[in-house]
Amino acid sequence: TWAEAMQAWLVQHGSEPLPQLLVELHAVRIGPLALIGVPAEVFTIFGFAVKQQSPFRMTAVVGYANDLVGYIPRPQDYDDPAMGYYAAVKAPKILGLPQFAPHVGEVLVAACVRALRGIS
Repeated sequence: TWAEAMQAWLVQHGSEPLPQLLVELHAVRIGPLALIGVPAEVFTIFGFAVKQQSPFRMTAVVGYANDLVGYIPRPQDYDDPAMGYYAAVKAPKILGLPQFAPHVGEVLVAACVRALRGIS
């Protein structure tokens, strides 16, 4: 089970910081359009943030690109069982992954914008 896998990780790694999950982002430019591929389901607020900060007038965030590491939830989703709790807490268990840190959305937006700037 997920709980057993996480408990085994804690026994093996003790108080080490939680691991980072490295994922590939893909930025592609097609004329005036930029696509940024993300291996997750990105909450709308983060997709809009990428579009607002993109150096391209037309930018599309493409989810489920090349992999699936789950949802990119908002910080408040970890404490609100009525809203995004499933995405923040339940879905990682289904995928066999630890929960993301609450600031994962900010990290993802910054990485997407860096990738887009790299192709501008």
